[in-house]
Amino acid sequence: MSKESSRQGKMKITNGHKFKKSHQNAKVTCLSWGDIDNLCRKLAYIIKTSAYAPEIIVGIQRGGCIPAVFLSHLLNVKDFCTIGVRTTTSDDIQATRQTPTITDDCSLNLVAGKRVLLVDDVTNTGATLREAKNHILSFGCRGVRTAVIAVSYTHLTLPTKA
Repeated sequence: MSKESSRQGKMKITNGHKFKKSHQNAKVTCLSWGDIDNLCRKLAYIIKTSAYAPEIIVGIQRGGCIPAVFLSHLLNVKDFCTIGVRTTTSDDIQATRQTPTITDDCSLNLVAGKRVLLVDDVTNTGATLREAKNHILSFGCRGVRTAVIAVSYTHLTLPTKA
């Protein structure tokens, strides 16, 4: 897991990332590949035992593509595509957040008439999931459910089922 500095007033370093003072008290969790594999297997079990059987998996670029591919194999869902959603002004770890904007939907015609599982790696506010879900619904799918492997509960508002 993460290495955290207990000294106040100093810059916290976690797995090589430096955080400015406003982020020093934030709890940081770093997942190993084994953690990601275990979490995906747990999600797959939950999905398999639910009444929802996705016909296509959509991964949110870029972080959501890794768990989305894992889930596509674990659930034996062969249809797969991605959606690009931009939520920060840059790729910097401390980049300014912005309203989610769809940046890539060129493969979403594949969702028409299908039950969709929308996958991301982490959710903070739920805004990315809501924006992506609403956009996917406009392509004529039969419904969208969401799955993430990590949740920050600080500002989370869960999306509703379609």
